[in-house]
Amino acid sequence: KRFFENDKKYGFSENTSFIFGISPHDDYTLAARTAVHIQRHIHAKTVILIGNAHWSETFGIRDKLIFGDFKFWRGPYGNVKISPLREEIMSGLPKGDYVVNRTVVETEHSLEALLPFLQYFNRDVEIVPILVPFARWNRMNTLAEDLARVVEKLIKEHGLVLGKDIAVLVSSDGMHYG
Repeated sequence: KRFFENDKKYGFSENTSFIFGISPHDDYTLAARTAVHIQRHIHAKTVILIGNAHWSETFGIRDKLIFGDFKFWRGPYGNVKISPLREEIMSGLPKGDYVVNRTVVETEHSLEALLPFLQYFNRDVEIVPILVPFARWNRMNTLAEDLARVVEKLIKEHGLVLGKDIAVLVSSDGMHYG
């Protein structure tokens, strides 16, 4: 019963499609209570996942978006395809805005923690994983503006519909101490 209280409160139905959501990556006993309410309303074919790169400075990376080179990610219900939009996004960004680094992507957990819920509610979902490392504030603004400009351009060029064809899901830290 409690699962559907927010749906009733906000007028959501099974046909409600979010275009954007923020979901914590944390222990599932904590994060699941939020993730389930956000991710069950993300029905887009392609979801741009944006998460923090906790240890990027260990790899000497800061002030640049981080992409991987994988064709698939493993999900609990099978492989999750990496959308071809990833390459289009990278080719539209200034070269100094990003790096492709398989090792950082393999060691990070902020995005993979979202996959069980995302894939449970949308078995055919494709993703564009993007990690954001530590960056100076003005550089972060530049990266965000450049990424938004490229995604907006691709949405228009491909005639994508927000919520149906494409959505954005941001991973946030649930809680850290220390």
